[in-house]
Amino acid sequence: ADGSSSHFGRVNQITGTPQDDDPVKAAAKQDYKSFLQQQIEERAKLKAAQKEKERLEDEREAQRLERERLRLKAEFEAELQAKKEKEAAQQKMNEELKRAAEERFESLLVWDFGALLILVSF
Repeated sequence: ADGSSSHFGRVNQITGTPQDDDPVKAAAKQDYKSFLQQQIEERAKLKAAQKEKERLEDEREAQRLERERLRLKAEFEAELQAKKEKEAAQQKMNEELKRAAEERFESLLVWDFGALLILVSF
């Protein structure tokens, strides 16, 4: 347990695990650790890129929905305005018809009164 057991070579004093004195094994182990770290970083980058892509897609969809909402709102307002204009035109036409009917009725009354005067004068 003095850290130099001949069977295991050097032993890590903290973890108690054997340590390789072979520089080739140590380099291979370091290369593997570097490879794993690189894989972790690449996965993190891919995950971040995917999240950014999803965020941009969500943003585009939100913009599309907002454009559609504004289009529908404008369409509704245009239809409402057209309906108001149609109702105003209908009201104006009704008033003109009423006025024309009243004028016709008054002219008939005048004519009837004139005819009555002619008949009375005989």
